[in-house]
Amino acid sequence: MRTLVVGSRASHLAKAQVKEFLTPLRERFPEIEFRHQVILEGGDRDRRTALSTVSARSGGSAFSAEQEAALVRGEADVIVHSLKDLPPGNPPGLVLLPSPGSEDVPAELCGGCSVPIDAYAKASDGVLALHAQVTFLDGTKQVEADFPGPVSEPEKLGVLVAGLLLDQGAEGALAEIRPAS
Repeated sequence: MRTLVVGSRASHLAKAQVKEFLTPLRERFPEIEFRHQVILEGGDRDRRTALSTVSARSGGSAFSAEQEAALVRGEADVIVHSLKDLPPGNPPGLVLLPSPGSEDVPAELCGGCSVPIDAYAKASDGVLALHAQVTFLDGTKQVEADFPGPVSEPEKLGVLVAGLLLDQGAEGALAEIRPAS
């Protein structure tokens, strides 16, 4: 059985992202063992020193340098990471492959980290299939949407899926977290 190592930070958010990332992959590719490996970053190990100092000591980023190094050394096959914590630009030899459309769904829904949104994409033969869901805070209801589109247009696909979610009642879940105006 082939094993793919999926690295992430140690935070609860990172572990939740890996779980969401791996669930559909494990279902679709049962012949592959997906192993999660926690990679401690300078910012995880040192929570007292200023982030600028930790970043400088870590080689550029307090929250991604060790994961990047693990990819380069072949200790991880893929890293699941929040785009918001990545420095601009790609390290030599590495390519940033965000879950296409996943950042566009929260943006289009006018949300952010506090929005209970899950989004992932599958690419095959030039087609990108985006799945997204919004969960009500009490966990009693989920609104889901799936939509295929060209791999070359992930942003457009994200906007379309967000529209489908809103059409199916996602606004109710978002209203729960937005402050009253």
